[in-house]
Formats: sequence, C-alpha cells, structure tokens
Amino acid sequence: MPAESFFSTEPHAVPAVDVRVCRPAQMTAADWSVWNAWQQQNPALASPYFRAEFTQAVSQVRDDVEIAVLQRNGEAAGFLPFQRGQLNIGKPVGGKLCDFHGCIAPADFKFDARQVLTATRLAAWDFEHVPVQQTSFSPYVAKREQAPGLELKDGYAGWCEQRREQRSQVVSKTMQKVRKLTREQGELSLELQSNSAEVFEKLIAWKSQQYQLTGLADVFAFPWTRALVEQLQAPAGGEFGGWMSVLRAGKRIVAICYSLRSRHVMHAWFTAYDRDLAAYSPGLVMFLKMAEAWPQVGITRFELGKGDERFKWNLATDSQELMEGSVTLPTMATWLRNGWRATHTLSGNLLRPLRQWLAYR
Repeated sequence: MPAESFFSTEPHAVPAVDVRVCRPAQMTAADWSVWNAWQQQNPALASPYFRAEFTQAVSQVRDDVEIAVLQRNGEAAGFLPFQRGQLNIGKPVGGKLCDFHGCIAPADFKFDARQVLTATRLAAWDFEHVPVQQTSFSPYVAKREQAPGLELKDGYAGWCEQRREQRSQVVSKTMQKVRKLTREQGELSLELQSNSAEVFEKLIAWKSQQYQLTGLADVFAFPWTRALVEQLQAPAGGEFGGWMSVLRAGKRIVAICYSLRSRHVMHAWFTAYDRDLAAYSPGLVMFLKMAEAWPQVGITRFELGKGDERFKWNLATDSQELMEGSVTLPTMATWLRNGWRATHTLSGNLLRPLRQWLAYR
C-alpha cells in the first residue's frame, strides 16, 4: 500500500467536529432516530449494513463495538461505528462480514478523518467497502473496486431485457440448466424466507466445506459470526434482517442463499449449494429464481458484494465504486503494524492462513 495512503498530509478545508465516543448501549433514542433518518434519506447509505440495527446486532455478539458521534454546534452531524482492536487499530463494525461501511450522515457532510481518529484514540481505521460518495476518506484510498448488483426497478422482465441489451447470455444459458435440473431432479420451488433450523445447519455445513476446499478461513468457526447471522434472521415480511432463501428440486435442497434486507435493497451474504449437483450450476439457478421473486416482495435492488467472480458480473446490470485504504496516524502501533505487514509480504503465502484467521477475531 502506498505510503501516502497511511500518512496523507493533504489539507482538509472542512470545519472541525466535536467527537463523543460511546457504546451502542449509551446512544440516546434521539441519536438512533437521527441515524435512521439519514440512512433512509441518503441513497449512498441504502445498504442494510448501514442500518442502525446491524451495528446494534454486532454489539450484541462482540464487546469491542463503539460509535464516534460527530457533532457540530452541539448537534449530531454524523456517526462512525467501529470495532476497536489491539493496539487501538480500528475496523468497520462486523469486520470482514460487512460489505458496505463508512460514516452515516447527510450526503453533503464532510469532515477531517484524521481529526476524528485523534479524538477516538484510534491509531488507524482500516476500510475496504466505503462508497466513493464519502469523499472525507478519499485522501487515504489505496485502491478502488466495483461492487456489482442487479437493478430490478422494472421487475424480472426488465432485468432480463437489460441483460440481453448488454449482450449477456446468462438468462438463456441458465434457463437451459433450469430445464435440465427440473427434468432430472424434480420440479423447482423457491422458498424466499425460511426460518428452518435444519436449513440453517445445512447452509453452515455447506459453506464451511466450501471454505475448507478453497483454503479460506472458515467464517463460521468463530462463535460470534454464527450468533450474528442467527440473530439477524428477520420475521416474515420485515423491512430489515436476514432472509434465508431455499431452492428445492422436488424435496431435495439444491441451494441456499442468506441475504440481508433493508427496505427495497437485498444484499446476498452467504450462498452455498449441493456440490453433488454442481453440473446444474445450482448457484446461478438460485440467483435467477431470486431475481424473479424479489420484485414481488418490494425489492428493486439486489447487491452481490464486491468481487471479481464471473457469475456476479454475468448477472449484474451495473456496479457501485467502493474505496479501500486506511486512515492512519503516525504512532508506535502503526509503526509496529507496518513492520508486521512487511514481514508478511516477505513470507508470502506462509502467513496467509494466520492473517485470514485474525481478520475474524
């Protein structure tokens, strides 16, 4: 990562803010009300990860969640939730499980990110999924990436037409798989929202197997991650929470997708499928069926999360640009971390499993 991403000295022509640091339990009802209003009004904050309920849920399963309340003229102007780690290194609430993060504030709010760090006694705040609209973090960006998604405002038919106009064959080719799967395994059915303990256990088992096969850290090996996903399961019809969707062929479960909803936005979080049926492309079939079903329950945007997986870009109609980097102060903690990073780079793949494991601590 370029040095300037860590120690930017670019001046900030913005007024200073007063900062009050508190635990979620110490937030007032007025604070939460303002948070909810900004999240609903600012289109860049439409993701469910920006919901107050997400930060509250993470704070129920972790004891390191704090919120920087940014104030001007004695009133709240923004909220920056974070987890405080060792050496006062900060990261977004939910860590690697959070696919969108940043400051919850009106669209035109600007602040000096390093001034906020000083006030919160953080040595650094690392970020990977901050929308480009949050320009207060721009001086600290190491790279930018795209997060693909499906625009469903015109329904399933409108999405299919967009894919054809963009010369994608994903719909026609996946429909061939649908017919083959139906013919050989049984009639397909999609349960949009299941609260079945059996289905949840199967999702965990399939996903853990996938992590092991790909050499990635098993997300569900950590008690807090499983507890969070369980806690977020929404009651039927709720405007926020986890929706566990199940695709079946006959009575056999083919694929499961756990998504997180906020009003009209659904974000695919964890997807797994029966590997014995891999020849049918069950994951793609699942996403096609969900794209057809989501508009019927008020979903007009289906986020797939940052990543270069081919299936995401085959399905996507567009993408959102996200920033990755670190707001960092020149402290002993960051000096030690930079030394560790240099050692890790020299060690190549040897320390990769350890680094992945530490990311979920």
